[in-house]
Amino acid sequence: MFKTSDVVKSTFNVEIENDDGGAIRLSVLPPKMKVLRKMEEIDEKSPDVIGSLSDIVSDILGSNREKITVTRDDVEEWFRIDEIVELLNRITEWIAEVKHDPN
Repeated sequence: MFKTSDVVKSTFNVEIENDDGGAIRLSVLPPKMKVLRKMEEIDEKSPDVIGSLSDIVSDILGSNREKITVTRDDVEEWFRIDEIVELLNRITEWIAEVKHDPN
């Protein structure tokens, strides 16, 4: 019998610096299929690309072992666009690694 609870879930560690000099540390779990689908559907011509990116990043970061809620507003407050792009690039690379890992 296959049980999803038996699958060892890898994590992607993210540290988000805040304005007071502190940091939030998250151990992010692999995104669910519906989040990956949202990533595929982003189109540069969409009327709200920034909102869509913010939603995707909040979905990804919100799935963390620390059980910290991350909202669209949090993402828009915490990140600059260059940081969002780099974060999504690194997460995409990590997803590819998880997908190809036989364990």
